[in-house]
Amino acid sequence: MTSLNPTDMAPRAMVALFAGIGGMLPTLSRVGATFLNNPASPLPQYGICLGLLIFFVIGAVLAVAFGERSLRQALVIGISAPAIITSISTGVSEAGKAGDGTGRSPSGNEQLVDPETLAPIRSGAWHLPLVGRSYAQEPVPAPLAPAPRSSEAPFVPEQKITRQSLFGDRRFVLVIRMQNMESEGGSEAPPIQVQFFDEGGYSVGAILSAPTVSGHLVEATVPVSGRGFVVSFAQVTQVVRLPTDPFDQAQYAAQIKTKEGNDFLWALGFKRDVVEASELTVERLDVTGERPIAQIIRSTADQLVFGIDLSKFQEGPDWDRLIENQVRFAVMRATYGVKPDERVQQFWTSLQNAARRDQLAIGFYHFYRFGQAPEEQAEAFLAVTGDKTDTRMMPPTVVMAENSYDKPVANPADAEAYLKDLSSFVGLVEQALGQSVMIMLSQRMIDVVGLPAELASRPLWIKDFDNPVPRLPAGVTDYQLWQLGTAALPGIKGVVDLNLFNGDPTAFAAFVAAHSRRS
Repeated sequence: MTSLNPTDMAPRAMVALFAGIGGMLPTLSRVGATFLNNPASPLPQYGICLGLLIFFVIGAVLAVAFGERSLRQALVIGISAPAIITSISTGVSEAGKAGDGTGRSPSGNEQLVDPETLAPIRSGAWHLPLVGRSYAQEPVPAPLAPAPRSSEAPFVPEQKITRQSLFGDRRFVLVIRMQNMESEGGSEAPPIQVQFFDEGGYSVGAILSAPTVSGHLVEATVPVSGRGFVVSFAQVTQVVRLPTDPFDQAQYAAQIKTKEGNDFLWALGFKRDVVEASELTVERLDVTGERPIAQIIRSTADQLVFGIDLSKFQEGPDWDRLIENQVRFAVMRATYGVKPDERVQQFWTSLQNAARRDQLAIGFYHFYRFGQAPEEQAEAFLAVTGDKTDTRMMPPTVVMAENSYDKPVANPADAEAYLKDLSSFVGLVEQALGQSVMIMLSQRMIDVVGLPAELASRPLWIKDFDNPVPRLPAGVTDYQLWQLGTAALPGIKGVVDLNLFNGDPTAFAAFVAAHSRRS
């Protein structure tokens, strides 16, 4: 074995020392810049020493391994060495922000929680990003610039029931209670974030952000489709389910215990966590105005007519129980573009065994997909619904909405093409069935394509989850159905879209009689 030459030891030791110092310089520079920009920043914690030691060792080992003799080059090697770890940390952070495509709806809504277990879903290894847009049933793309249709202001009709009278005000209040923040230097602490989620666990509504100040109130109106919320602070989250029944105000308290961050990950190139959460709990304080929506529907059955619409998102309804709770109509999704709904046959078969089926008006709807041939879509819809007739039928319906699978309606030319194809579909279905098609219109489509007079003359079903009463297209003064939100009803698992007929039970009976098909 060849012994080391004592004359080589000093140069190698100096090379290792210079390379090790170089390895620490990027982190020391970042620490210096932090205190230069904000002298009040909390002093570094013990974790940064461990990070510096790691970079010292990496720089020293690399310089010696490369057989470097120049102290200048050794210093350069040392300075470059941290790039190995910092590039990994950057990649992990970016991967966390971008996610892997799973846990999101097709329109980009992030899945915050598992809907069955309410366990939080983390899209990255280091944090829970809280971003996304709301959707109900079929996901929709981000808003586009609307195609101008008319200068006439949308008509808002008078209505004897409003969203608030049915669902309550749904006000949300969260009281922040912090512990140890003063001793931990909370001025640089990350904000507390609150995000609502829907029945599928997907984000809905805007992110609510609050400072880490004890006694601060987070106040908001819960989105109509909101079923719970996630509180997030310093990598710790808590998931809470909201009351299932309508309410005026729900008040909660978030108790957060903190501790100092150790700065180890900061040394490795991650964002600094000055404060970490050691414990986060959310307590329900008070709920006012809580009342079962099924009770409201039952108590108003002599004046109002409520119904539901279903698709593959719902499971095995108990028809007799729904009818017992005064659900008076049900519209099932028959087709989605050229494909049949996965559960439409199951729904129809189970309905045949319901003892009270004669008390329920039945209908079918088609979700129209822009970019697919209207002839093929009409053929698919008629194939599914042609043999499904009853003595109490709702008119066949086509849904005007969008999702991110389809060609977007991005400009006036697209809007014109959309309406042309949709009119072809409506004409084919009406010719085959010998009755008018009802048009279901989302608020986005009101703004993007509007509703021309030749379509507006048909029965109209408005989807509006935002306004106290449904907002109608320009030039339209009447409608038949209003999809006003989602509700948990006896007889169906989870939640379902809730709809209200624009008239009393007598008017509804006449509406059904005028559109029923008989075999």
